[in-house]
Amino acid sequence: MSYMEPVLTITAVHDSGGRPVPQVEVVRYRRDGVPMLQQLRFDIEQGTSWSPERDTATFDAGLHSGLSLHGDGRVTCTVPCAFGSNPGTVDLGVVAQDGQRSARSLEVHHRGRRPGCGGALNDGTDVDLVLDRPRT
Repeated sequence: MSYMEPVLTITAVHDSGGRPVPQVEVVRYRRDGVPMLQQLRFDIEQGTSWSPERDTATFDAGLHSGLSLHGDGRVTCTVPCAFGSNPGTVDLGVVAQDGQRSARSLEVHHRGRRPGCGGALNDGTDVDLVLDRPRT
């Protein structure tokens, strides 16, 4: 199977006051209950990423984009950012530099399929996140 776009894209992040947040740290990423943050770090470290200019990718790591790995192991998302090809239930947690957070659980999948030999899946799940104020 080939993929024309990632299965999950964070298209926007807004703080609790409605202002756009250009970058957040990914602090939780689970798919179908399985922790995937370490795998995500590995994929980023390998230097694979997706861009709209690429027609298709054939493996999960090739569909990450807008994600950066830092020397201390943190993974940041420069919005928009995207995560892999595998469908399922994703538990996603992000935190902004000022401590505002968002935690979401959502079903992600591709909604479209391009015909042809083997086909190619497209039209993944897009999500806009709204951050909550940090607890004091």
